[in-house]
Amino acid sequence: RNGNTQSCGCLNIEKVKQANSTHRMTNSSTWVTWHGMIQRCEDPKNIGYKNYGARGIKVCKRWRNSFLNFLKDMGKRPKGKSIDRIDNNGNYEPHNCRWSTRRTQQNNRSNSHYLTFKGETHTLAQWSRKIGIKQTTIQMRLTLGWTVEETLKTPLMRTK
Repeated sequence: RNGNTQSCGCLNIEKVKQANSTHRMTNSSTWVTWHGMIQRCEDPKNIGYKNYGARGIKVCKRWRNSFLNFLKDMGKRPKGKSIDRIDNNGNYEPHNCRWSTRRTQQNNRSNSHYLTFKGETHTLAQWSRKIGIKQTTIQMRLTLGWTVEETLKTPLMRTK
C-alpha cells in the first residue's frame, strides 16, 4: 500500500536461496582433489603432509580461499587424471599445475632417476619403454658401473 513492497514474498525466498547456495560440487572428484590438496599441505595429521606441507609446499591464496577460483583455473577434473605439479618442488598454483595421467605423474616424482643419452633425457621407465629393456635391467647395469651408453645400447643376451 505504501509502495515499498517489491513482491509477494517470492523475491525474498529467491534472494535467500542464492545467498545460501554453493557451487553444488561438494564431493565431486574436482572438489575432493581441491580439498585433498589443501589437507596435504596444511594438516600435519594428514598422511601425505610429510611429502607436501612439511616440505614447504603450499596452496596459493587464490585457490586456498576459493574452490570456485580453483575450478575456474583448472576446470573439472578429467576422468582418469589427477592434479600434478609441473615442478614438484613448487607450490599448487595455476602456472605450476595440470591434470595428468598416472604415468605422467610417476615420471614427475622427486625420486625419479633421469638418464641423458644422445641429447634425450628420460626417466628409467621411459627409457625402458623406448628401448624394450626392463627398468630393473637398466638399474642393475648402472649399479654395476656400466656407462649410460653401454646400458642403453647393449642388447639383452638371449639364452637357449
